[in-house]
Amino acid sequence: MDAPLRISKKDEYVLAVYSGEQTLAELKRLMREVLRACDSQECRRVLVDLSKSVRRLTLSEKFEFGEIVAGQKRLGFKVAYLTSRTKGGDGFFELVARNRGVWIRRFLERKDALAWLKQES
Repeated sequence: MDAPLRISKKDEYVLAVYSGEQTLAELKRLMREVLRACDSQECRRVLVDLSKSVRRLTLSEKFEFGEIVAGQKRLGFKVAYLTSRTKGGDGFFELVARNRGVWIRRFLERKDALAWLKQES
C-alpha cells in the first residue's frame, strides 16, 4: 500500500508533502516521484515536507539514502526539507548528500525553507 504523498507545483518550486513512514523504500519512491514532477514541470527547486511523517531509518539506511540522493543530483537543483522539532532527525542523511555535492538543507519552518529556496546562491 502506498504511503500518503502529495506533489504539487507552486510558483517557483515543486512541493512534496509526505506523511507516511520514512522507510528506505518509501523515501526512494518519494524521490522518484519528486524528480518526475520536477522534470515534467521543468523546475529545479523542491520543498519536501516530512514534518508529519514517522522516521524509521537506521543509521546505515540514512547513509544509503544520502548516497542515493547524491547519485541523482542535478546541476542547479535545490532541495529544502521540513521536519518537526520532535521528529527532526539528526541530519545525517543531509550531511552525506551535501558532502557529495547536493544542494540540500533541513528546516523547521516553512517560511525559512522558502526564503532559502528563492535565493540564487
